[in-house]
Amino acid sequence: MEIVDCYDGLHAEMKTLDDHLIALELALRDNDREEAFRIKSTLEKMPSRSREYIETFFRLATTDELTGLRT
Repeated sequence: MEIVDCYDGLHAEMKTLDDHLIALELALRDNDREEAFRIKSTLEKMPSRSREYIETFFRLATTDELTGLRT
């Protein structure tokens, strides 16, 4: 796995999570319960990795602390 592939995957996951959280905030602000529940359901189906986990993994991947990632 190339480091750039790792970065691209993690960045896409963080961006998707951010987009969904913003959409959920807007739906709640607009009192759109149907949309809020749809977004909540989507978020619950997403991988359960938190932003902190993703950022830690990427930090490790870009240093020598995680072996075998850079090939």
